[in-house]
Amino acid sequence: CMTPSTTLGERVSISFDTNALDISCMGLVSMPPVVYTLIMIQSLNVRGNRMIYISKDMAKLKHLRTLNLADNALSSMDTNIHTLHDIEVLNLTNNRFREVPSCIQFMSCLRELYLGMNPLEHVPAFLADLPNLERLYLTRTQVTDLPDALKHLQSAGKLYINTVGTPLASSLKMGGRQATSEKRII
Repeated sequence: CMTPSTTLGERVSISFDTNALDISCMGLVSMPPVVYTLIMIQSLNVRGNRMIYISKDMAKLKHLRTLNLADNALSSMDTNIHTLHDIEVLNLTNNRFREVPSCIQFMSCLRELYLGMNPLEHVPAFLADLPNLERLYLTRTQVTDLPDALKHLQSAGKLYINTVGTPLASSLKMGGRQATSEKRII
């Protein structure tokens, strides 16, 4: 992360016009309360801070479609976040999640889920029940097996799963849907 060139106030002011807020790399340990007043915001980038939790107030951001929480110190998410039904892209890369947050099972619009570089050892079967999930990134986790339902979606070409740098990478046959290189989308 580079040193931010704008203040938090300037970034919040910009978000009123763009429906997006980038407060990445600001050294934040918690979400500034002013963020929760931006109820029409659609994209929130909080990457590269030092956050250890996400408040239940995040549920106020009902129009959020993209949430980037990568490169923080998160190990859990408040279950109230399950009310964020419109989220399409959720990036939890490089945090401290030992398990996939259960609130994700209610994010029915979720298309892309980034879980790489977390100390995950297993993936829950409920991910296969997310009707719009197209991409699942498990890069550099400790996941050794996938639930059969996810394997089926993958082999049918309905789900792309990136397992680069995991124990799965060499043992799982992906039928052409296995990633051969890592790329960051958000």
